[in-house]
Parts: sequence; structure tokens; C-alpha cells
Amino acid sequence: NTVGGYLRAVGGQIRIRSTVNGDLVVAGGTIDIREGTVIQGDLIVAGGDVRLAGTVNGKIYARGGNITFSGIAKGNIDFRAEEVRITGSVDGPAVLVGQKIILGPQAKLMSDVRYWLPRTAEALSGAQVRGTVTFDPSLMKVQPQIIKTGVAAGILTALAGISILLVLSAALVILLLLLLSKTFFPDAARALLKKPW
Repeated sequence: NTVGGYLRAVGGQIRIRSTVNGDLVVAGGTIDIREGTVIQGDLIVAGGDVRLAGTVNGKIYARGGNITFSGIAKGNIDFRAEEVRITGSVDGPAVLVGQKIILGPQAKLMSDVRYWLPRTAEALSGAQVRGTVTFDPSLMKVQPQIIKTGVAAGILTALAGISILLVLSAALVILLLLLLSKTFFPDAARALLKKPW
């Protein structure tokens, strides 16, 4: 399956396995971007449990309770979560913020990494990193604002989706009334004239 342009998705549980020829914006409780998925643009995702296993040719901005990345990122990544787990490959610079950051032995970070952990003595290890690794305390100051912005964007996206659904439902009701009114209302009036009760 291929989506010809941009894709926006909001829901409790979202699974995506297709090619998206634009940006993908996703918000939900559980988000699963499956292996085999190709996103040609950027990926913006916010959710409770976020699993990213596909290929993203643009940038990735992810916020969540848990973020697990086992895919391929051709651009920059910016992951902020309670727990960040990376076993995939990242070509661009990485920003990692979390209470716990786990880099698996098969993880490949091919550029610079900036990170924040609550304990500065805890260093990132376990992965192949080609750039410099820098602890950046300023990243923690940004996190609450970005989370609020991400939540606000998710709420606005959900409200926009509900509004569109309501407008389409109203249009369908109007269309049905127009179709029925051509024969239903005149027939009902004739029937009432012949037999009022």
C-alpha cells in the first residue's frame, strides 16, 4: 500500500505498514510503525508506547512514555521519553532525552549525539557511535514545553478529525433527506389526504 502524500493519524492503537510519500504525523496510545514501512518525509509521533521499525528518509520527532527504535533513520532524530531504546541505524545527528536511554549493541549512530539523563555520570554505551557524544543539561529545560506543544498538537489534530467527521455526517444526512424528499414527502402527503388516521 502507498499513501500518495501526507498522512495524519490519531487513535488509541495505530499500526502503519505502507509507503508514505510525504510526512507522517501520528498521535495515539500505542503506535507501531512496522518493519517494511517507508516514510519519504518527516515523522512526527506522540504516544504512550511508540515502536518505530520502518525506514524514515526525513527527520524523526518522537515523544512518548516509551520509544523503541529498531528502524533506519536517514535524517536527524529527536527522541524524548521516559525510556528511549535504540537498536536501529541513525545517519543524522541525534538528540536523546529520557529517564533511561538504552543503546543496543546493534545500534548505529553515524553522527553526533546530544543527550540528557537524570544522572550525569551515566554515559551512553553499547552502540557504534561515529560522532561526538555530549551530555547537554539544556535539553531538560526544553522538554516540558515540547511535551505540552506535542500534546496540544495531538488534541488539535483529534478535534480537527472529529470536526471533519461531524461535517461529513451532516452532509450525508442532508443528502439522504434530499433524496428521500423527492418521493417520500409527496407520497406521505397524498397518503394522509386519502386516509388522515
